[in-house]
Amino acid sequence: MNKKFPIEPFHEYVIVKPFPPDAVSDGGIIIPDSFKERMNKATVTAVGEGLKEKSIKVDDAVIHVKGAGTLIEHNKEEYYIMRFTDILCRVEN
Repeated sequence: MNKKFPIEPFHEYVIVKPFPPDAVSDGGIIIPDSFKERMNKATVTAVGEGLKEKSIKVDDAVIHVKGAGTLIEHNKEEYYIMRFTDILCRVEN
């Protein structure tokens, strides 16, 4: 992401954009929208000023605590703002 995200989190909060849920199960069954659950894998979109020196950076793919964060919408897209401590690890894309 080259341009700055227009919502800036405070302190040690991050904003993440969740990966889209799987449309098909591992066994090949199509999952209806009503049964899709929110994934706990996301891309970091913005980091608070208290995290500028930490190891987390914009565009990192991360896994966070399931159900963590508060839903926010921007340009009709869903994002979650959450505490840095709700992020469990960084993963390769």
